Amino acid sequence: MRVISKNVTDANLKGFEHVGSSRDTVSLTKKGTLKAGKPWKGRLVSALETMGLFKEYCAKTRLEMEESNRHAAWTLWNGLVRKYGIDNAKEALSKTSSSLHGMDGIKARHGIISQKEVNTSDRLTCGEVSQLMHKARNIKYARDQQMSNLHRHAPMSEHEAAFYDRKNMRTSRLSDSIKNHQRVRDFVSNKENLRFLMQDLHENPRKLNQARIDYITARLLQEVGTTRHEGVFSRDQIVRLAERALKESLEHKASWSRMQAIKITMNQRMSEPSKLSQDLITLKNEVMDEAKATVNRRYVREIGEELGFTIKAAQTHRVVKKVLRNVEKRVTKEHIYLTTDDFKQMTIEALHALY
Repeated sequence: MRVISKNVTDANLKGFEHVGSSRDTVSLTKKGTLKAGKPWKGRLVSALETMGLFKEYCAKTRLEMEESNRHAAWTLWNGLVRKYGIDNAKEALSKTSSSLHGMDGIKARHGIISQKEVNTSDRLTCGEVSQLMHKARNIKYARDQQMSNLHRHAPMSEHEAAFYDRKNMRTSRLSDSIKNHQRVRDFVSNKENLRFLMQDLHENPRKLNQARIDYITARLLQEVGTTRHEGVFSRDQIVRLAERALKESLEHKASWSRMQAIKITMNQRMSEPSKLSQDLITLKNEVMDEAKATVNRRYVREIGEELGFTIKAAQTHRVVKKVLRNVEKRVTKEHIYLTTDDFKQMTIEALHALY
């Protein structure tokens, strides 16, 4: 058995990069020594098992070898996730040859195969390590290129960009469910994004009709609303979800997409109120409470004086009502926090409309 590298951890994949492409089994000791090939213990155990001797020792040794192999698999996996990201690593894992089973346990854990499909007899080999690392590297490069091209083809609107800006006063305090919902809405509402994906899939852009757009929207909102994913979805993840939904839609006629969109929407309406619904109500109440505490007759008169306007009592009342209506409309439509600067700007606009 040959030693490939020492001090191997999931933060350092250099050892795995030099395993080669043979069918030798890979093992990683608890001290971090990466090895390949059949250990002398393995040959000894095989001989003893043939003679029916030292069964307890043989069973214990086999378990130790299996554990070393599993340790290598999980260390490799964690390293790929750290280096290339969970989505790229999962895609690479799903695209490795179906004849290789050394990562089956991890595939089952991430829903790539079912537990029944796990082959417990095969071990992680040098060839499987090399193939997986090669695919992860290529997928990461391809995805980075795709996102760069998408940004050039269809730059984000100011509203969409705000939902990715951690320092934006209007969006940074929003709940994850609202951010995910609005990121999907903004992405799909820009048809140029979907046209880019059609082009990327080498599909006829004429196939992108409203039925397919409605299906993609409903599918993505369902995904971000029901997933166990913690935190917010990155734009890259939303692009992946949209791409998957688009492929599903293109596998069927437009009528199928229309019916599926209706079905998803109806199921959402019939289910219990989601966290998103509750968060949107909370957001609206918070913004309206702040708006009502800020925008009153005195506030309108003071801004009017700054503008050089003389405002009658009846006019101030109308302006207050109009501003509060506009605040409610905007927070309901855009799903953002409105600040005192927004209240002031909306009041100025309402006053200008009087004169």
